[in-house]
Amino acid sequence: MVDVYTEWCGPCKMMDRNTFTNADVIKKVNTDYYAVKFNAEGPDALEFNGKKYANPKFDPKKGTRGRNYPHEFTQFLSVRGYPTLVILDNNLAISDKLVGYKTPDKLLAELK
Repeated sequence: MVDVYTEWCGPCKMMDRNTFTNADVIKKVNTDYYAVKFNAEGPDALEFNGKKYANPKFDPKKGTRGRNYPHEFTQFLSVRGYPTLVILDNNLAISDKLVGYKTPDKLLAELK
């Protein structure tokens, strides 16, 4: 499970504060998923499935607090809005995307 977020995204912060702190959500995620947070506009390079991804247009003057350019990995995941939870299967293929703010009950229902 990849939590694709940005620093400036209000609904992303609400998910962190309201949803990802819920005991039932924590239990479900820890039991059934390997959770990763990914800053969709961050500067850090990464490797996924043998391919390298970066953010060559990242503007250090803008930093990570305001809007910046989308990371290549964000584009690879075809993320169009934040927050987006990208669910990968055991072969690392995208099996589902959950877009937008989710309350704990809504997220648990969608993860079943």
